[in-house]
Amino acid sequence: MTHDSDLALSRHVLTLADGRSLEWASCGPANGTVLLHHHITPGSAEPQTAWARGALARGLRMVTIARPGYARSTRKPARTAADVARDSEAVLDALGVGKVFVSGSSGGAPAALACGALLRERVRGVAVHGCPAPSELVDFDFIAGMSPDNAESFVVAREGEAALRAYYDAVRPTLLGACASPERMRAKKAGLLPPVDAACLTSLLAADVARGMLDGLAENADGWIDDDLSFIRPWGFDLASLAGVPVSLWHGSADTTIPIAHGQWLSRHIPGVRAHLLEGEGHLSIAQRHLDELLDELVG
Repeated sequence: MTHDSDLALSRHVLTLADGRSLEWASCGPANGTVLLHHHITPGSAEPQTAWARGALARGLRMVTIARPGYARSTRKPARTAADVARDSEAVLDALGVGKVFVSGSSGGAPAALACGALLRERVRGVAVHGCPAPSELVDFDFIAGMSPDNAESFVVAREGEAALRAYYDAVRPTLLGACASPERMRAKKAGLLPPVDAACLTSLLAADVARGMLDGLAENADGWIDDDLSFIRPWGFDLASLAGVPVSLWHGSADTTIPIAHGQWLSRHIPGVRAHLLEGEGHLSIAQRHLDELLDELVG
């Protein structure tokens, strides 16, 4: 993950009550307050270096989970964001920890919100960025403004699992090939991103993204498929149930991965949310340029 000795990653596999395996990892002080972070799509329990360093700087223990279907986590077909929250609770129970902070990046953001809603008694606060809105509830075109590759994946997802599997089985080898080096990853991604995001795709971030994808997609595309399908089905909880839970929402107006309309809709429907809808920021640049602000507000 990183050469920082204080950020040595400890990886584990938990056997859940239903017999599934769930991979989780942690770094930082063993006695620190836990920051439970939900990874991007696609990804794994391998945390991004900037997040891990930010957590360490605040004395937090960062805990990450590979969602079902990714890496060494057993697939759970038809899973929802609520299912991921319940898996998260099992990890927290195994750790014997009480109150935690929760964060989520992009495709992991709905799961972070689910934790706030369903595990509210043990959640101190939630921070999400680049979060998609619940597709069945929105009053706008869900894919309008998305980059062509992202929009296409959602169109295919609506055709069902078989179509999406064929799509990602064709895409996965090329993506894993791009993960061979940070330079290849930057070259593949740069042309798909708005300028503000392309400028933020440093070699370190590209290496982090590539490592997470290589780990998460090593055997198959199950996790990626199930993430996409979960975005177009009900999340399994009501956003109104976040009332009283401190939630921070970060979204950029130049985001073409999950366009700003999603953040605007969520800012109107999450009770009491602290919404940061930032002009000119993109999907990557939020967490690159504003991570300290995001974490300070979360733990403050």
